[in-house]
Amino acid sequence: MKCNIDASFPNHDNRVGIGTCIRDDEGTFVLAKTKWFKPKCDVHIGEALGLLSALYWVHELQLGPIDFELERRWLAISIPAITIIRNLELLLMIVNLYLGN
Repeated sequence: MKCNIDASFPNHDNRVGIGTCIRDDEGTFVLAKTKWFKPKCDVHIGEALGLLSALYWVHELQLGPIDFELERRWLAISIPAITIIRNLELLLMIVNLYLGN
């Protein structure tokens, strides 16, 4: 399975939009979800919030293993790894290492 995550940063609004789409191994649509966060933030933080939101959602759905893709980058995470990611600070560190920032 694959989970695509995309963050949007509208010019006219002080918030970040997160879109999440899950597809099966054949590319068939399974589920989608959107979420908004306030206030608007830097792109890497918005992407980290999107990944965090998707991790929790996939965990709640009890799906796995699943590949996560953010803006043409992908990250394979086995769902039991969600138990390690307990807060946003740790997630931001992981995303920064992953993105090379």
